[in-house]
Amino acid sequence: MAGQEDSGRGISRRPRISPALNEIYINRQNLTKTAEFEIKFQNDVVKQKMDGVMISTPSGSTGHSFSLGGPILHESLDVLIITPVAPVRRLPSIVVPDEKIQVICSHDCNIVMDAQVIKACDFEEPIVIKKHKIQAVFVRLKRQGLRQMSKLGF
Repeated sequence: MAGQEDSGRGISRRPRISPALNEIYINRQNLTKTAEFEIKFQNDVVKQKMDGVMISTPSGSTGHSFSLGGPILHESLDVLIITPVAPVRRLPSIVVPDEKIQVICSHDCNIVMDAQVIKACDFEEPIVIKKHKIQAVFVRLKRQGLRQMSKLGF
């Protein structure tokens, strides 16, 4: 999953951001005001006041997304999880096809990838998240069905 900031004209004003394996978390910088997030995927738009939004891959579904109430997904699925963080009105996690997702925040925000990389983004600047052209490859020495469940102690 790669994050890219797009000006909407097909030309990026900022350089592309390195790919993330588990999740991309977008949160408001100003902690005293609740921001409105507009999330576009396929032909749908969700607008909600909240503290942030997390976009997770199936391999990242057992981490921060799960702790926020998101589902656990099998790693073989080609989907993304959109999990709201502290929404003003109840909004569940949404599982969507692994296609382009655009997030626009009404305030300056931070982009945190895999809990490590932080980039700043200006208010109302579109943040485009899409599948990276190169897939990650994992080598497993033991076959364990749904390995995420064992990580969580189930």
